[in-house]
Amino acid sequence: LQNGQEFVYMARMDALTTPQEFNGRKNILSFDMVSPALSHVVMGYERVVGKHSSVQVKLGYIGLYNSNINISLWNSTGGMGKVGIKFFLPPSQSRIHPPKEYHPLVGWYLKPELSISAWSSSYDRYYYDPFYTTDMTRVTENHTSVALHVMVGRQVLLGNRVTFDIFGGAGYGVRWTNGQLSNDLNSDNALYSFSHTFLDRTVPFSLSGGMMFGVLF
Repeated sequence: LQNGQEFVYMARMDALTTPQEFNGRKNILSFDMVSPALSHVVMGYERVVGKHSSVQVKLGYIGLYNSNINISLWNSTGGMGKVGIKFFLPPSQSRIHPPKEYHPLVGWYLKPELSISAWSSSYDRYYYDPFYTTDMTRVTENHTSVALHVMVGRQVLLGNRVTFDIFGGAGYGVRWTNGQLSNDLNSDNALYSFSHTFLDRTVPFSLSGGMMFGVLF
């Protein structure tokens, strides 16, 4: 202006520029915080593969706890894995976002995900005869389950390094017990498959979800 004052329009557009070092961090190593409560542990690795997409791989160990409780969930041993592609939605253009919200691994996303889990479980099965005597047999079953889900989630940055990812989704899956397609109504924990869970023993509809903390590098 004539008196020497200056007005700078769209000054906040500088917020769209981020250091090259920050944008160069395209990997996340993460840990599922929910899994230990369900007797398994899951670690994940994610890497940017496109402007708004990434590939995520998760591996888990089943059998974190073993106990004398007669429930197969607490007497299972095995492994699980998941692989999916995240398609991030671009930030809204209706407002200017903080710089870290423009990172390719931040925001709302859709993720088709394939899950597989395999484990063995054991529990005590009791038999009662007409004379009210009890006979107990230790039963061991081998399970395999595969499912395909469409996940919806949101991943955010806490600071410049720590990530938080919360997600859930639905899809379809199958499960085998001792090599046969399983729909046994009497099977202990027949709905839960560690990497996902079924809503009904006779319908292949399944759900999956989780909550992960990670490190961006």
